[in-house]
Amino acid sequence: MTAAPSARAIQIGILLVIGASLTFGSQMIVQLIGAIQFAAYGIMARIAARHDSAETSFFWTSIIVAAGMSLVVPLVWRHLQGDN
Repeated sequence: MTAAPSARAIQIGILLVIGASLTFGSQMIVQLIGAIQFAAYGIMARIAARHDSAETSFFWTSIIVAAGMSLVVPLVWRHLQGDN
């Protein structure tokens, strides 16, 4: 079992994401949300692994992603044109 990262390592990671300018722009929100979602997925996967098999976790992950994409894709879908 690996040890949890220290608070200092998390702070350094946040500084690397923000960058050298240390400004928090609107584009950083997307990166921050992605990092939070990835961390939450990792924690939930470890909790689920106590009770379920890997196949069950993969199944439910696939179902949730498919449902989420079903909500997003109609908003950005473009029909193929003749030159595509």
